[in-house]
Amino acid sequence: MKSNAERGRCGAYTLIELLAAMATLCVILLMLFTTTGMATLAWKENSASTETFQQARTAFSTVTRRLSQATLNSYRDYYNTASSQGFTYPDLPANKTEYRTRSELHFLTGRAADLMPDASATRPTHAVFFQAPFGYQKKTDGLRSLLNVCGYYVEYGDDSQNRPSFTSASSGAKKRSRLYEVMQPSEEFALYKSGTARGWLTGLVTSSLAANTHALAENIIALILLPQRRPDDTDLAPRYAYDSRAWLKGRTTLGDLTQNQLPPLVQVTMVVIDEPSAKRLQDQDQLKDLVDASLFQDAAQFNADWQRLQDKLKGQCRYRCFQTTVSLASSTWSESAP
Repeated sequence: MKSNAERGRCGAYTLIELLAAMATLCVILLMLFTTTGMATLAWKENSASTETFQQARTAFSTVTRRLSQATLNSYRDYYNTASSQGFTYPDLPANKTEYRTRSELHFLTGRAADLMPDASATRPTHAVFFQAPFGYQKKTDGLRSLLNVCGYYVEYGDDSQNRPSFTSASSGAKKRSRLYEVMQPSEEFALYKSGTARGWLTGLVTSSLAANTHALAENIIALILLPQRRPDDTDLAPRYAYDSRAWLKGRTTLGDLTQNQLPPLVQVTMVVIDEPSAKRLQDQDQLKDLVDASLFQDAAQFNADWQRLQDKLKGQCRYRCFQTTVSLASSTWSESAP
């Protein structure tokens, strides 16, 4: 029969066994913490991507919905062959020979750098400006069906204008590419006072753009707008530019065709990258020129340009593309002479 001392010695662990157990436990904990950290990082990145893409989808819906409401309020009136602009008011023109389409409103698409020239701003791809009866106003005693000037464009820059005044400047500005919406209130509507074809837009861009602009979504790197008569058409805006007042600059086939007419369709393409990719590219100073300025200038090369952009993005970031063709409800397109 064994004594109590002998039984106690048999139930004990050696020092080597304890060290081996502790080492095994440390390895298990290290693996657990590593796995948890990787899962947390992946969750954060996916959450940031999901939030960015959801915000972009909402912004895209806003752009397409409001663009579909664009109007020129066109009507037919006498054409005066003796007038440089073709129309004379308020008297009946002396050389009245025919009716032509007339409108005081204006629809414009094209390269943002051309429509909104500013050497200090980086505005890649395209922009659009139009009028629609949104009834937006800063004063509360107006009518709800008044006209507003509306526009959309992409600009790279910091968020200093969108940050609250109490935010510490030491935190640093967040530089991103953003989709901006221009919404001029009805009481500032100056298009009727404009003496030139684009005078109203020049005044808006130079004097009140910041006051009437807000960011719709971050990390939008491209907005591509192609006016069309029918799907897959590239003849109406071969350089992506459409101007319902182009005829004022001189009689041309394209100018006559677009004279005071809304395009029936506008193909809208928007490209967004996720926030982790944007942060990484900004840290590498590659975000500003992510979209090559030579792309999307020839409508016939849209597919080739789009493939070039995708090839570049695939190796650098996570991205998503939104595309649809918007039908302009107020368009009364006619292929015949205006």
